[in-house]
Amino acid sequence: MSLEQWILVTNCVSTVALAIFTGLYVYLTRKLVESSNKANLQAQHTLREQIRAMTAPYLWCAVKESNGDLHLKLSNVGSGPAYDVDVLALGHYHEDDFDVVQFVAKDPTDGVVSCQIDNEGFFHVYDRIVYGHAFPRSEVDALFAFPQRPQSLSLLLQYRDLSGENHTQIYWFFESLDAPAKSWKLGACVPRVVQVSPRVELGLAGGLTLEDEGEFPAELEDEYDRFKESFEKGISSGYFHTRRDVEDRGQWRSI
Repeated sequence: MSLEQWILVTNCVSTVALAIFTGLYVYLTRKLVESSNKANLQAQHTLREQIRAMTAPYLWCAVKESNGDLHLKLSNVGSGPAYDVDVLALGHYHEDDFDVVQFVAKDPTDGVVSCQIDNEGFFHVYDRIVYGHAFPRSEVDALFAFPQRPQSLSLLLQYRDLSGENHTQIYWFFESLDAPAKSWKLGACVPRVVQVSPRVELGLAGGLTLEDEGEFPAELEDEYDRFKESFEKGISSGYFHTRRDVEDRGQWRSI
């Protein structure tokens, strides 16, 4: 092989090697940048979640009985304020224990109303309590407006955090018959850990709709469907002499 041929072959090999090295360098650099960007995004997400945890409200419901009256105890045990707090309470009565005709006709304030009995023999009365805000580490005791003490209670609690995101939980309480004193126990709370969810709106016709036609997390969807069905068959406590203000019921205090 002549010197010229050797130089040509060497140049070709060098060019190919340089092209391979350049391609490998570009590939590894891109992977490094992608990995760095992913790490940055993960760090930002972690930071946002830490800030959210430090400033998030966390509301919790309980039902208490005093002198024959039922009370909602609503507490914000979180580190941040909650806004647009809305509690829909649904009292359940079974037709074997309550005569629905006499129950409804006993003392409605706004004329004759009707009440539907569901497939399990229950009819329902709903009460609504709303608050503009709930400061952190505070609680309120609000008297329910049911005309008679229900046999069990369902509560739909929703509120917004500082970012405007809505959170929803559904509770079910029942009266404990084993306790020496009358007490109400929590039978279910879904979800146990609050999740971002669409806002439930109460329409002028009394039906429940979801804000922006959103969808609930799967864990909450079935519970909401059952609550909605019972709610829309029920009647408002506002028809009875026990009706109370919807807004700002009770006095908030620090805990």
